[in-house]
Amino acid sequence: MIFLLCLVEVLLLAVAKDDKGGWEESVNDEGKRVQTLKIEAPSMTEEDQYGYNMPDRYKCDSCRAVVHHLHEALNKQQPKSRRLKSWEYTDLFEETCRSAFEGYGIKLVNGENVLSGPGLKDNVELQPGMGAIQMGGENWKKRLAEECRKLVFEQVGEEDFYDFLYGKWKDGEQIDIRDYCTKEAHYCKAAKLGPEPPKESKEEKKPKKERGKAERKPKEKKEKPKPAADKASDKLTLEARWWWLLGSMSSPPLRPCSDFMQKLASKNGVKQEEYVAPRSEREWEKLLVSALFFGSLFKVTFVSSPFRPTRDRTRLDALPESGGATLEAEGIPKTNPQGIQNQIWQWRGQRIRYQSIGEENDGPSVLLVHGLFVNADHWRQNMPALAKAGFRVFSIDLLGYGYSSKPDPYGEEARAINGEKGRRLGSPKANLGTAWGGERRDVEVPLEHPLGSVYNFYTWSEEIRDFAREIIQAGPKGVALVANSIGSISGLQAALDEQDLFSGLMILNPNFRELHVAEQPPLINPLVSAIQGWLRDNGQPLFDFLAKPDTVKQILKEPYHDPETVTDELVDVLLTPLLIKGSATVVFDTLSYSAGPLPEQLLADPGLSKLPVWVCLGEKDPWTPLDRVRALDQYPPVQRVDVLPGIGHCPHDESPEIVNPLLIDFLKSVHQKQLEASMA
Repeated sequence: MIFLLCLVEVLLLAVAKDDKGGWEESVNDEGKRVQTLKIEAPSMTEEDQYGYNMPDRYKCDSCRAVVHHLHEALNKQQPKSRRLKSWEYTDLFEETCRSAFEGYGIKLVNGENVLSGPGLKDNVELQPGMGAIQMGGENWKKRLAEECRKLVFEQVGEEDFYDFLYGKWKDGEQIDIRDYCTKEAHYCKAAKLGPEPPKESKEEKKPKKERGKAERKPKEKKEKPKPAADKASDKLTLEARWWWLLGSMSSPPLRPCSDFMQKLASKNGVKQEEYVAPRSEREWEKLLVSALFFGSLFKVTFVSSPFRPTRDRTRLDALPESGGATLEAEGIPKTNPQGIQNQIWQWRGQRIRYQSIGEENDGPSVLLVHGLFVNADHWRQNMPALAKAGFRVFSIDLLGYGYSSKPDPYGEEARAINGEKGRRLGSPKANLGTAWGGERRDVEVPLEHPLGSVYNFYTWSEEIRDFAREIIQAGPKGVALVANSIGSISGLQAALDEQDLFSGLMILNPNFRELHVAEQPPLINPLVSAIQGWLRDNGQPLFDFLAKPDTVKQILKEPYHDPETVTDELVDVLLTPLLIKGSATVVFDTLSYSAGPLPEQLLADPGLSKLPVWVCLGEKDPWTPLDRVRALDQYPPVQRVDVLPGIGHCPHDESPEIVNPLLIDFLKSVHQKQLEASMA
């Protein structure tokens, strides 16, 4: 069993009064004096062994361990002359939560399982003649890391937590960790002090009938007490001011804000009080910041230089959305910057642009699937290297992207080819990951596009599968898939839909889709939906404002860790197709796609258990949580997870000299397994 590979520590504590080191002395049957030490191992439940969340019975001790390590880390880093800046203590807390919890597990102490480790020495108070074996492992480190994150960033707040630790440090006071976890963090239950009040005896109770009217005193009129200036009243006062402020912004014909929010709650199947419940100032701040996260996708504050449009917008806006198969008629460049020819495939009445190289090779075939808002040219630095290694290499523009057709998402033409048609989708429950490598159990995952748009993973799955059969024509060798970012979900869904068609999948920086309703707090869903709706109806001016070379170059410097790799060529190959008529509609429609399958959900499907999957992640990816990616190795298809230091969200384009050899190794591995399977 996995947990047997854990840390096993035998404690021999000198707790005996006779200073015998914890050993018990006795006389055996032969009259000889002997010393004995009884050592017991904890009996672990299934939750202890395999669960990803901290079991409730260890929550109090987990808080104590977390506060111990955070206090210890702060004491080492706190300058004597000043407070830490917010980013400094936030980084300190994050690093401590990530790496501080080695050596933890559970022990059986005096007949009861307890959490033990470096910060919980007082938990192990054994009676004479007793020892304890600690059963630990990686799961306990992950659980404590998750509890640390929840305590600091959700339960208390990083600023308040730092203020508490800094105040104690500055005053030279010791921290009563158990008291803090009881009164402030509310992880531990307070011990009951003093005797319980005596219960009233039956003899002292008077029957109701014996209570005469004379005993009744006239009711005194009491003035309603003014609310005390405590935290609870502060919440209500802030709440009232909040709703008054929003309500005062409405003209008489409009409904009060609180009524509107209650109506939204009912509309979204949530209890009305959840949308209008009293909240503290910090809770309101967290709520609004979460809602405004969506708006950060369109931030323009970094734009400091004047825009210099360099494209013939009239020519690009005049491009037809679909039509003939000649490049000249479609206004598509004949080749990509590396000289690979662009080609057109007519798919269900739609134009699909693709590229191929090395079709004459005898090696296996590989199809490269791009990510969000990019296109087949994103693989321009990978295709030649793969073809040189002997592979047949193809890249494709998914419907709506690059130079492929962009039909109206909800029109008759789109409905006819919508991949959701004929599928029984619903909202199945799935176990999803967390940013810290933990697990959220039984989360409902709506699969159907909320607006019925054609731009969904099931449509793209069908496009990929048809392309593999009609254009690649790989036959029994199958097609290996390589996908970046959100393209990985299209690849996983295609492999699940037609398992015999694909030989393997390599995922470069998976995307966990932060705008999916299963990834958001329920309260902000209606707020995000409102922003999505506004952008669909009014987003064209914003899109035009952002779709400029200088702006795009600045935006790309966020996912690309090395700014030198954000070249004019990259900006040109990504921006030019986005200037085609209909692109803005696809962009804002895709940002409204808050449903569909998620990576963990697909990888857990038994239908993919035999598909070899490799995952690699650029360590400096600002959008993809490293620990959540590492946790993917628990799923049967995932054979390895590689972390690439110093690289961002698009490793294949940012560092092709590192990624191309990995791709070749993956393709050779897949091919070798096919050969072994055919010979078996």
